[in-house]
Amino acid sequence: MRRIIAAAAVVASVAGGGTAASAEPPGPAELKQVLLTEAEVPAGYALFTGVPEENSLSYHLVGTFCDDDPEVSEGQETAVVQRAFREADGTVVGTGVAGPGRDLALAYVTAIADTPTACPEVEDEDGGVQTFTRLDLPDLGAATGAALLRGEGTTRVRIAAVAAGDLSAIFIQHEDDAQGAEDTDDTEDFVAFVAAGARKLTADTPKLAAGTPKPTADAPKPTADAPEPATDAPEAPELQFSAA
Repeated sequence: MRRIIAAAAVVASVAGGGTAASAEPPGPAELKQVLLTEAEVPAGYALFTGVPEENSLSYHLVGTFCDDDPEVSEGQETAVVQRAFREADGTVVGTGVAGPGRDLALAYVTAIADTPTACPEVEDEDGGVQTFTRLDLPDLGAATGAALLRGEGTTRVRIAAVAAGDLSAIFIQHEDDAQGAEDTDDTEDFVAFVAAGARKLTADTPKLAAGTPKPTADAPKPTADAPEPATDAPEAPELQFSAA
């Protein structure tokens, strides 16, 4: 099944606001500073290896996750930095941060929020049925959208996006009954992840919104200190922020 990840939002300027001529959009090193760390996520989750630190996502201005959405023109390919966390029962939460610009960040939020209404049920490649259900989030001081994807198997996938200024944060939770997750409901943990990410995103948006100054000999590129990953974790499931 091919799912188009895009959104419905039309605003005049993709960049939103304007940047100085000597500035560039935030790069991976700067964006990694906005990713959640192990100390900032719910108790019981540890840093999970196996997920690439950097990826890319094509942001669009029209569409939803629905299969029957019309094909859209090529989107803006944007760098995404990623980090994942794992709970003892096998639940994994992947997080990502990108700087696509104000309009595209809001469009991604709109796509997720609109999908449960546009196509509450979709058919997968094997003929099974997957359902989209809206997830309500508290007021986080930023634009948000969230949905639950549930198939006929044992896995539940929750996805959410937050937009703040030119920045976009994405959260994906894989919860698998086959690994013991049926004994708990991790919705509360997922909301806590999104809330913590929204707080960090909105706090750092003013610092990054005007762009990152170009490095000079006297001003080296900043670097992000990443926590040491767990070494005994099993192979991570594929965490995709774009359609397969």
